[in-house]
Amino acid sequence: MNSIKTKRSSFWIFLAGVFLLNVHDAGAQSPEFHTFTNKEGQDIEAKVESVSLVTGEVTIVRRDGQRFVLAGNLFSLDDQAFLQNWYAEKFAPPQGVLRSFGALPQGRELDLSLAKGVANFVEVHAMKDGWIGVRSSGDYLALSERRRDIPNVSNFEAHTVWFLATKKNGTVWRDSRNRIHPDALPKVTKAATGNNHSIAILKDSTVKVWGQKYGGSETYPPPVDLAGIVDIATSQDAAAAINHEGKIYYWKAVDQEVDTAIPGDGAVAVEGGIFAFLALTKSGEVYQWGLNGLNRISIPKELDNEGPFVKIKCNGSTRAAQRRDGSWIAWGNNTSGIVDHINQLGPVIDIAFFSEPGSAEHAYVVWIEEED
Repeated sequence: MNSIKTKRSSFWIFLAGVFLLNVHDAGAQSPEFHTFTNKEGQDIEAKVESVSLVTGEVTIVRRDGQRFVLAGNLFSLDDQAFLQNWYAEKFAPPQGVLRSFGALPQGRELDLSLAKGVANFVEVHAMKDGWIGVRSSGDYLALSERRRDIPNVSNFEAHTVWFLATKKNGTVWRDSRNRIHPDALPKVTKAATGNNHSIAILKDSTVKVWGQKYGGSETYPPPVDLAGIVDIATSQDAAAAINHEGKIYYWKAVDQEVDTAIPGDGAVAVEGGIFAFLALTKSGEVYQWGLNGLNRISIPKELDNEGPFVKIKCNGSTRAAQRRDGSWIAWGNNTSGIVDHINQLGPVIDIAFFSEPGSAEHAYVVWIEEED
């Protein structure tokens, strides 16, 4: 088992947030040599070979071919700015237009008219009452009955019917129909919500939990002290978190007992739906487990010989993973045909889907195609 040995600086978190990356490592040769200066004042002339947002490491190569792998937060502030520009030029995400398949519940049409003529989408989310598209400017467009005015958003967490947003000022916004709200929090970097409970990663990588146990009025306290957390996810009545070493923590609101596991070479991302969770590992494997706990965590049979993967999505009764070429593979209930539709899309920038469980599944998928 490998572990992450370097601490993420705010610079790497900034890169991940600004560019909304679909990959966890990116590398390419740069013809440009640069004189780097570390915080001790030592100079080295080299070119950048790769930057890893997983480990926070930068690989540079000197003119004599000698290669160095260094923690990003050891570079000077000027060099960090240079690395930021280098990354932006090579790995800024593509931008595209929205397309859709399916319909909202009760046979209502899925209206994308608000997105007509807009070609700078980089991320998309789906819920029971409509979609949310995030644009490269950081603004969003939302076609939803209740979610039209949420300014300055940096992160969305959307499930079939639950929704939470993290604002750029570090505060949390939750759907007004829910009565559960957090106390004053330090700056929040990401938040997630279930039926009656929510969790948030604070800027010091600790976790705040608030709300009530599912189906009751009992307060929902943090199950354990969670530190070094890099991603979180929720289901209807459960939650998961992963730390910087790739360890998964999983607990249910009804009992507070915490399960832990380290899948493969360690998790780097986690997603939750109503009935299941997905975890993506450093090497691009995808693991799945149900609401009974991590004792049955495994690679879904549908993903045999299909990876490696760079992104995961989970909502309702549908799950999906993105391959390195941009195409997606989906599995789950297919009575609406959205699983087949996702599998036939080919490379696209991002997808989101709503799938309401039941014998007559209501479902739709929204995806972002690169502009012609």
